[in-house]
Amino acid sequence: MEATVLPPDSSLRFRDVDQSASYREAIETLANVGIVEGYGDGRFGPTNPVPRQQFAKMIAKTLQLDALDFMLPNYEDLPK
Repeated sequence: MEATVLPPDSSLRFRDVDQSASYREAIETLANVGIVEGYGDGRFGPTNPVPRQQFAKMIAKTLQLDALDFMLPNYEDLPK
């Protein structure tokens, strides 16, 4: 496995989001409030598609929904 090389500028959270990118501030803001996390190896993947599961997680975090809020069944014949 290859070692991850982080950028020399420690103010860059994601090494693949250029300082001059128009979307950098939005990504940094969303990361600071915990809506997005990146890949955990210093990459964000700004050009990668967002899978449905990741998009749903971002919406739930934005709306401050607890996972249990939408995981509990609403059926009377099923235990919670």
